[in-house]
Amino acid sequence: IIRCYVNNKKSAHFRINQTEINVIEGNIFQRDSETINVIPFNEYFDTLVDNNVISEASLNGKYIKDYWNGKIDELNTLIQQSDILKKSIIGTNQKRKSGNKQKYELGSVIAIDNFVLTAFSHFDDSNRAYLSFSDYLNFLVSFWKHIDVVYNGKTINIPVFGSGLTRINNKLLTIQNLLEAILWSIKDSDFQGKKINILIQKDNIGKIDFYHLEPRIY
Repeated sequence: IIRCYVNNKKSAHFRINQTEINVIEGNIFQRDSETINVIPFNEYFDTLVDNNVISEASLNGKYIKDYWNGKIDELNTLIQQSDILKKSIIGTNQKRKSGNKQKYELGSVIAIDNFVLTAFSHFDDSNRAYLSFSDYLNFLVSFWKHIDVVYNGKTINIPVFGSGLTRINNKLLTIQNLLEAILWSIKDSDFQGKKINILIQKDNIGKIDFYHLEPRIY
């Protein structure tokens, strides 16, 4: 009976720092007025969906195509004129041949309607995303600090950051590894929001050991 329960557990629910945490199957693009959905971008907040700079199959590619089709200049203006993002500028890369040139601190955010865009990954000169594991942990620390300013008491929906990258620090990390790092980052942060939903794509549900998530955090 126990083995059956463990093998069929498809979600996890607990509290961290008084915040309700739900690890559940879900779609980051399902919106309502009481939630904000977090979309990871690269450190340039690029908006060019050409399957070179941004893949149309990525979360930010889908977000741009679905919500900003024909309005890319408007999105770029919002990013460039954001007072919050201006505080997170760390440099300009004039050598980039395509994409935006302004570079932002990992973890920095901009809130647009019910979405929050965050600078998640570095980008090399060939427009390939890369991240060391220390970068990943620093991103999480920075992200919780920045989102505390913009979430306005709403439920926060996030994906498993990094699950779309092939490798972090040349190591193939499992979605379980990434998920546990996210949970630990919440525990170690000063963030105390009302509720966080960590949304798992349907094809990744079977890769997660939900039964042991809570014991590993506590």
